[in-house]
Amino acid sequence: MAYMISVEGEFRPDTPDLVVELFPQVDIITPERTVELRPVEVVNPPPPPPEIDVVMADRPIEDIGTIVGNIPEFGETAITNEAVNFNVADSDSRPIVRIPPIYPPRALERGLEGYCGMQFDVGTDGIPLNVRANFCTNNIFETNSIRAVERWRYAPRAENGISVVQRGITTQIDYTITN
Repeated sequence: MAYMISVEGEFRPDTPDLVVELFPQVDIITPERTVELRPVEVVNPPPPPPEIDVVMADRPIEDIGTIVGNIPEFGETAITNEAVNFNVADSDSRPIVRIPPIYPPRALERGLEGYCGMQFDVGTDGIPLNVRANFCTNNIFETNSIRAVERWRYAPRAENGISVVQRGITTQIDYTITN
């Protein structure tokens, strides 16, 4: 440790040539403009818009009742407990966006067709959860079917006006080659 802190040469605590200036004097430089300014073109204003003769309509002399007929009297609207229903209907999930799956290129090259039976839940935000393939005619369709269902969007199930998770929704995705 003594080797690491040893200083070669002699230590002089008072060095008269060392000057530390806290607030040095700095010359202020003003920037010079190097861009040449072009003269501004004078543009003539457009001509004023044409004046249009405005004809004022005469006020009607007759009463509107004589022209149209008598205006019927409407009674006050009465709202009672029987007339208003604030019950919110319950509803199941409804599909909003269904993006079709991408046909697997290997299946297309081999001319394979088939389907996948899918099962999933729909969350309170309408996004499919726990997506799984129950049965596929060929395993080559499973991954693309799961990816497609995960991108679908639903209007969530409502119970008493509150969104809830709907479990066990099933559907079938068909893979057919069309020419």
